[in-house]
Amino acid sequence: MYGIYGIWHSLFWYFMYLGMSIKNRVIKGGKPSILIIGDSISHNTFPYLEDSLSAGYALHQPHESAKNTRLGLQRIDWWLSIKPRWYLVVFNWGLHDLKRPDRESPNVVGLDEYSKNLESLTKKILNKADQVLFVTTTHVPKKSSNRLSEDVEVYNAAARDVVARYNISVCDLYSCSIQIKDFHINCEKERNVHYVPEGYARLAEYVRKTLKSTFKIS
Repeated sequence: MYGIYGIWHSLFWYFMYLGMSIKNRVIKGGKPSILIIGDSISHNTFPYLEDSLSAGYALHQPHESAKNTRLGLQRIDWWLSIKPRWYLVVFNWGLHDLKRPDRESPNVVGLDEYSKNLESLTKKILNKADQVLFVTTTHVPKKSSNRLSEDVEVYNAAARDVVARYNISVCDLYSCSIQIKDFHINCEKERNVHYVPEGYARLAEYVRKTLKSTFKIS
């Protein structure tokens, strides 16, 4: 009896987690499904992007932040398994990889490991998606307490090298984020990597334009 109970208990929590793990995971009318994987910047941009696209697409996103590539490797198979195959996967890692305990300490995930991890993640995504788009990491204000602004371009360059080997298109959200630095939260302090709502709306619009120009999605 205990064995049977244990099995049912495990199945119960499995399906509970399945139901909570992906936003908007139910597809109506067989719409092409787009999976968006990213950090808190991506999560806060998601609602604006969803609103700006036509009703012809079903957008999905894990409830949890993708954080850094180490966590990504632990979770990616689960996130991708929600559907047998994705019409498009849009992904980013970087902001939490280049993070530091403090400005004098090494990056949480060093550049070499980041590149290696990102390549492993890229291969897994390519196996489950018809189309793939990588999004560059956004701007870090120069007075951030746990990130260096100059690290962003270094990690973005490494990411570009990785995805270029697989002919993956790139959405250069970093360039957009440089142009909207005044929309960071408390921008005058030059510390917070997050944005006020208008900032997220502008990031979403940039991603939408990239989806339209690259994949004819609108």
